[in-house]
Amino acid sequence: MLTVKGKNTYEEINKFAESFEPEFNTGRKRWNKVNTVDFDIACNFINYMWNKKSNYKMPKRIEFKKTTGHRYNSWKRPSLIFKNVDGFYKIKQGTYLINVERGWSHFAHEFSHSLTWIMINNGEHSDYQAKVELEVHKELHTFLHKANNNLIDIVSFNKPKKAKKRKKRTIKKLPYQASYPTLRKRFPEINCEDEGIWDDEDGRRVWFVTIDDGFFTDHGLDSEDDCPLSGEGHYAWGADERYWKVETLAKFIYLIREGKNSPRDIVDNELA
Repeated sequence: MLTVKGKNTYEEINKFAESFEPEFNTGRKRWNKVNTVDFDIACNFINYMWNKKSNYKMPKRIEFKKTTGHRYNSWKRPSLIFKNVDGFYKIKQGTYLINVERGWSHFAHEFSHSLTWIMINNGEHSDYQAKVELEVHKELHTFLHKANNNLIDIVSFNKPKKAKKRKKRTIKKLPYQASYPTLRKRFPEINCEDEGIWDDEDGRRVWFVTIDDGFFTDHGLDSEDDCPLSGEGHYAWGADERYWKVETLAKFIYLIREGKNSPRDIVDNELA
């Protein structure tokens, strides 16, 4: 809602608009096509006002594009990406369309709505928006004077580079970190004897999981006392428990094969 104060602010804005566009017609409430907008200056001005008035700087992922005809200066909606910060939406990425043939007064008016939304997430006509628009006109008046007299540097806002996709860090899995069928192929010393279903109500199949006695003998170990499953037991109820027991034995075999420590040290320390 506009109050009397807001309407008076718009009267002051119209005076600035007339300074930009000599043929600006306040009665018809539109801007005649008098001169064009310098695209690079417009981009620089948006960046300047965004950083000055908003509580966050203009993101690097903002792209500017020229537009003509009757389309307003506005966001290309499908391009916008937001970040919700405690209920306040900050723009992270987007494409802003700048009409280059409807003059600076039109640009200032439409951009003020966009800037107000950036500031408070509401760009509708209001006393607050009118205050922002007045400041935009004043700042643009000074900015154009400096730009046209080479008092400030105007940089070119080229299309931002696409963000490089981070390569997912792949952690190399050890040989015993694999699926059940793969573990059985890699570690043929492991035996899984199917004991069938012991409890019809439970319905789980039971397996008896062991390592060949010859493996223990070859490495100076005892198949009963030194087996990693001697404490938990060799019976596995269901496929999940079977996998866990097979993986445990696969790790045991792998460590001994690696030979970094003696089999006895592995049993007493690493698997204790």
